[in-house]
Amino acid sequence: MTQFVIMKRRGAHVEPLSEASIFDDLVEAEIWAATYLEGDPALFDQSLDSIEVHRQEPQLATRQVASGKR
Repeated sequence: MTQFVIMKRRGAHVEPLSEASIFDDLVEAEIWAATYLEGDPALFDQSLDSIEVHRQEPQLATRQVASGKR
């Protein structure tokens, strides 16, 4: 299942926005990001270049293969 996370960008540095949830729906994520940007100016860190919605694919567990000599 694809999920969407709100990321904050400062130059080349991108990291998750701690105030945001992880969303299952792209439209909900985009609405949250737009609402955050249009909200109280004190909430928006002026040193950020942008806020972005990123797709987050589920991580598959790596399988460990046992090997042995016969």
